[in-house]
Amino acid sequence: MRADELASGACAKIAKIDAPAKLHDHFFHQGIYAGAKICFLRCAPLHDPLLFEIEGIFFAIRRKDAHQILLKE
Repeated sequence: MRADELASGACAKIAKIDAPAKLHDHFFHQGIYAGAKICFLRCAPLHDPLLFEIEGIFFAIRRKDAHQILLKE
């Protein structure tokens, strides 16, 4: 499962960031890393970006970038 597939209010642990090195580093420096707890809150009116809470911090992440965050089932 990927982060952009989470249902509203659902939470999971991040298994892996399957992104190019530049985006992977960007996520890591913001606190988005394997093992962190991610919760999907809601999406914008046009369904992009998506709002997540990760380890107590709120992030708006583009749908195409959220698709690269793999979750533990």
